[in-house]
Amino acid sequence: MAEHGLIVGTLNRSRQIKKPISLVLLFILLTSAIASVTSVLISPDWGSLWRGLVYGLLLGWFLAVLRQPAWRVAIIVLAVSSSYALLFVGGLNKYISVILINLAGVTPLSRTSNFPSEALTAIGEQLMELFKAALVIIERVQTWLFALGAGEAAFDPTVAALIWSILVWIIAAWAGWVAAARKNALLAALPAILLSVGALSYSERESFALYMILGCTLLLLAMIQHNRREQAWDESQVAYPPRKARQVSSFALFLALGLVACSAILSSISLPRIMEWISAQREPISTREDDIGKSLGILPGAISTPDPFEEVRSPGLPRAKLIGSGPELSHQSVMTVVVDGFPNIFRSGQVTPFYWRGYTYDVYTGHGWRTSDTGSDELPANHVIQPEQWTDHILLHQTIRSTVGQVSVLHAAGEPVSVDRPSQAAWRSPVDLFGVQIGTAVSYQARSLFPIPSESTLRAAGQRYPAWVTRRYLSLPGELPGRVEELAIHLTASEPTPYDRAKAIERYLRTFPYTLDLPHPPLDQDLVDYFLFDLRRGYCDYYASAMVVLARAAGVPARIATGYANGVYNLNSKRFMVSEADAHTWVEVYFPDIGWVHFEPTAARPSWVNNQAQAPVATQHPESSKEDIGINAGEPNRLWVIILGGLAVTGIAGIFWTAYDEIYLRRLTETAGAVEVFRRMKRYAKFLGADMEHGDTALESARSLVYLIQGSSPTGNIPGYLQGSLELVAGITDKIMQISYSPHSLKGNEKGLILQQWKVL
Repeated sequence: MAEHGLIVGTLNRSRQIKKPISLVLLFILLTSAIASVTSVLISPDWGSLWRGLVYGLLLGWFLAVLRQPAWRVAIIVLAVSSSYALLFVGGLNKYISVILINLAGVTPLSRTSNFPSEALTAIGEQLMELFKAALVIIERVQTWLFALGAGEAAFDPTVAALIWSILVWIIAAWAGWVAAARKNALLAALPAILLSVGALSYSERESFALYMILGCTLLLLAMIQHNRREQAWDESQVAYPPRKARQVSSFALFLALGLVACSAILSSISLPRIMEWISAQREPISTREDDIGKSLGILPGAISTPDPFEEVRSPGLPRAKLIGSGPELSHQSVMTVVVDGFPNIFRSGQVTPFYWRGYTYDVYTGHGWRTSDTGSDELPANHVIQPEQWTDHILLHQTIRSTVGQVSVLHAAGEPVSVDRPSQAAWRSPVDLFGVQIGTAVSYQARSLFPIPSESTLRAAGQRYPAWVTRRYLSLPGELPGRVEELAIHLTASEPTPYDRAKAIERYLRTFPYTLDLPHPPLDQDLVDYFLFDLRRGYCDYYASAMVVLARAAGVPARIATGYANGVYNLNSKRFMVSEADAHTWVEVYFPDIGWVHFEPTAARPSWVNNQAQAPVATQHPESSKEDIGINAGEPNRLWVIILGGLAVTGIAGIFWTAYDEIYLRRLTETAGAVEVFRRMKRYAKFLGADMEHGDTALESARSLVYLIQGSSPTGNIPGYLQGSLELVAGITDKIMQISYSPHSLKGNEKGLILQQWKVL
């Protein structure tokens, strides 16, 4: 007997150990699945999805402990995950935080006084801001759904982050609920496995996390199968050694490791790569120039043609501090610029800000900027580089005179159209100019198109970007830290248009102090991440780089532009005096049918205000149709957005209240639960018109309710569902009478039965 008890105790301890091992394997598997998904996603980042994974697991486990039915679990998980996504992914938590802080600060001035009216008014305004922000997010989701239904690709980082967050919550809650309620770890992990494999197969990428998923799945399969065998042996009273589980686990571990290793090796073997390697080995040794050839004076086979754009293709800013700092901050004059074709340059004591652009950059490397591959064209003098007429642009004539000798770079306000010197233009694509070289000249005349769209025009521009814009000016390095993308979504989630999102980012960055006294940035950290979260101060290169990266992470195409700010305007000579201290870097954002519009995130410079009134009165612009200035034909009706938003908020609030009420009733004692049900039944009966008095007993109240139900049918024929109500009233009343007057307590889960009958009633 003692030996038998020892064996039984050993088996029980073995089973207790295997349960946490299964849970640990499940958690590793889920974490690996989420990691593999984030490796192929533009947005959201790993951190936010992992938090959703943990919270979802806890929620599913908690609902399983409460023994909630599956349909109710599904509703609660959907409501909680949607609320979490709106609050923390959609950025609504910042509005709620302000409201809660203001509510906490509102205290009565005396025992008889009311809340201050000013504070209540402010809270009301903040609630309206919260409601507007929620409507914007709902509208963005609806727009995305409409585009998806129409078969169009309309990537919205905020919507993608919302959907992925909710999806991870649901998968994690499923895993927690199934693992706790159904005791099946493999079934719990199945949706996460399918999601991971589907995402990786769609993107056609490999991920190390996939091998972790494979290994954990094999181990879970072995453990589940052995558990079933042990149960069968126990039922059949078949004796087996206590160490059997340990032996099976050890063998399964080595087998899983072997299979994972084989799969990794086999997946890396490629017959075409082997053939390429063999062909490379059979090729003759290259005769390219090396150090020995240089030492012996051997001439190379060919000399490459000099490229005038080579030095500026990868300028190194801001890490190399080429713009906006160092010796170029002297006040030595660089050039003078006379602008014709733009009246009222000096208006109301303010000078219209011009930026004399030299080059633009599209590729962010994590440490600086460079341009994509370019091709160049030799152009004669006065050759039209780009079309002379663009919507919401004005044609400017500029005379630029160098004060430091000959220059080779064309600087102009906006998009260059022509220059009176032979030039060489470098293009990334036929519609994407990198810059223009003019050889050597002391002065030149240039024409350019300067953007003058109003804020309303920019807001109505929409998001139908050309393919070359989305392909090049929304790209970010895969190593970009997740908190940068998370900040971008947090700043822009409640902004309705790309223009508003760009302005929100610009306003945020302008709160950072401007300084030139900076340490050299670390080599092992992303530059924008370092500026946003560690340095939190800087000069124009840092501001511009951060805004472009944040804008792209928010789905707004943007690029870096370098050159000079407008300088000082001389009223007597009617010209701008530009010095080396005006060297500057700024941001240009693309808007459909308008083009590139500049933004100014640098705190030391005035913010640019887009105002159509800056355009001359005589300038003719195409008449805007109603579709251009109002709601686009493909956009959702705002009334429906308000209605759907109100229904969604009401539904979520109802779900939360139902879940809270369920937990409240179940936590009551047997007597308190019966009293609460009696109180509610009496209140609802009086609301329906039953003849009740305040002091009626449970039996008298039930009799009044029965009379009301029986009298609801003029013919006396009570419908079936009302007949069932009579039985429920009688059953609930009987249980309440037993709890109230019987000296014996009820047997079994009678309180649960009363609550179930009350919910049906």
